[in-house]
Amino acid sequence: MLIIGTGKMKKYIKLKCTLSLVILALFYCIASGRSSIDTLLLSLKVDSIMKEFSIPGVALGIVRLGEPDIIICRGFAEKEGYVPVTPETAFRVSSITKTFIGIAFLEMERRGLIDLDQPVMSLVPDVSIDNPWEDTDPILVRHLLEHTAGFDDLHFSNYDTGDPEAPLAEGLKRTEKARRVRWIPGTVYSYSGVGYLLAGYIMESVTGLSFEDYTESGILKSLGMNNSFLRLDPERQARLARGYGYSGGPIPYPYVYARPAASLHSTVEDMLSFLHHLARGFEEEGDSVLSPGLMKNLLNPDSSHAGRLNFPIRYGTGIGSYLSDGFIWYGHNGSDPGYASVYMYSPRLKAGYVIMTNMFDRSGTTGIRLLKAAVESAIIQSVNVPPVTGTPSAVAEKYVGVYRRVDSRQRLFSWMEYLFGCRKISTDSEGSSLASIPGGSGERLLLTQGNHYLAGDDGNRLLMFGTNSESGNEMFLLNHGQYEKTSAGALYASLTLAFLVAAAVTFILVLYPVITVITLVRLVLKKSQVTFYRFLHFPFWGLVALIAGTIAYLGLDMTEMGQKNMEAIIFQWGSIIFMIFSLAGVIHLVTNRKRIRVRGVRAGLAAMTGLQFSLAAFLLFEGIIGLRFWAF
Repeated sequence: MLIIGTGKMKKYIKLKCTLSLVILALFYCIASGRSSIDTLLLSLKVDSIMKEFSIPGVALGIVRLGEPDIIICRGFAEKEGYVPVTPETAFRVSSITKTFIGIAFLEMERRGLIDLDQPVMSLVPDVSIDNPWEDTDPILVRHLLEHTAGFDDLHFSNYDTGDPEAPLAEGLKRTEKARRVRWIPGTVYSYSGVGYLLAGYIMESVTGLSFEDYTESGILKSLGMNNSFLRLDPERQARLARGYGYSGGPIPYPYVYARPAASLHSTVEDMLSFLHHLARGFEEEGDSVLSPGLMKNLLNPDSSHAGRLNFPIRYGTGIGSYLSDGFIWYGHNGSDPGYASVYMYSPRLKAGYVIMTNMFDRSGTTGIRLLKAAVESAIIQSVNVPPVTGTPSAVAEKYVGVYRRVDSRQRLFSWMEYLFGCRKISTDSEGSSLASIPGGSGERLLLTQGNHYLAGDDGNRLLMFGTNSESGNEMFLLNHGQYEKTSAGALYASLTLAFLVAAAVTFILVLYPVITVITLVRLVLKKSQVTFYRFLHFPFWGLVALIAGTIAYLGLDMTEMGQKNMEAIIFQWGSIIFMIFSLAGVIHLVTNRKRIRVRGVRAGLAAMTGLQFSLAAFLLFEGIIGLRFWAF
């Protein structure tokens, strides 16, 4: 195992095998066309990316079958004390937790403790689920693990906790609105941490143990992950890298109710141990822990169109597959304020990697995406294996047309998916292309083996056509997105209507106050009636509060949402004041409307106050009014 450190770390090499085995490995590399990875060059790239994005620390590991592991640790686990990152440093790996919860459920099924095809309500009848199809299509346990239950994803208010031991039942109370099933369970994949929160609750009900104890003792230990943990106590926290925000300062640890979805902490050595088990699981003989049967269930979903169509890009039981640089990788990423991580393994390259950092940057995870690209490039260059390629080709005529996206991650923003997630498939003499609606230039579709298409030339988008077995509509899968064919006339009509509604709302909320003020000035100059001025107070200041809160929100990044700062406070009180003024405006207008004699002014005020009140009611229903971002 080659370990490269930095800072105050000593550079040292651990040899796991004798000199004779090293020589044999060298002959194996030459015979198989594999070459060694330039660790020095990769380290320099890591340093460059860390400097560009001010990433405090990185722990990186690479696994290749038949070769020693590579570990690169750079930077600091804690900048203030100059504590270096070492192979033993623990990082929060967030959503990567789902992989091990998925493995735990498969192991529970193997032991006869649970059936993944069992209805959830039969296991936890005390949990409320709003499923219109419960009688014919109940939510099954596997739907939770494969993200096909139809739930929303976690909302900001679902993170509102500072208690690391808050019971999962409390988290289920917080996420009750998210458990409104949006489509027939088992028909659409849509990523949801809420499903894994419920899965953890089921695990506790079935085993009689906390999900932390069961997963740590039953799964992590068997995978050789002895320094990984789900429950955070003072002793373990001392081994945890400190999380940092975009501004460079440390940020509070983000506790969440949905711990089964995002509470794992691990080290680079432990994650490499897991990758070795995963690598052996892909081989024909399998692995003692990740057996061939378990691997099949882990990687192949039964409740999504991607699984039923055998589409290479799919999400199994806590592990997804992705196309990058022409190769299929299996793995998961994870991020929370202060941390960003990813692990991937490619059976074709017989190689995998893990990257863990203690920073979540302003643009999301740009830094770790660049680290990911650098590691994948180094692995690919060391292996003589051709990537997935394709040739221009025309799709079947029945698939030509317009499509809308149907798998919104959150119901609150589903309208954005509809307006900006539409696609068009067209065909000409040179083949077919994929374009965004509205606008957007077309990308040529390149037909590959297995009736799949590459979209564009970046090698990271894979597309497949098929038919929705429930609706009978033509559809296509684009990476993890699902699109269904719709009427072009209906689509463009709805987009036009949405534009007109948006223009009308903008006019009422923004332009009307300006016009009203201008009218007021003119009336004052003419010494005319100005009694309607009092009616302007409530909608005008309500609008100011809304705009102030919105501007404050746009000025926050993910890490700043976890702290009590001026922007978060302005957002909270801006939303509250907006609601108060919206209600006051309606009451005042209704009780005094006859005192306004100018019909145009009265109609405009009625429209504005009504719209503001409707918006306030909607935001209150969605839990946004008074939301405390510093408790995120």
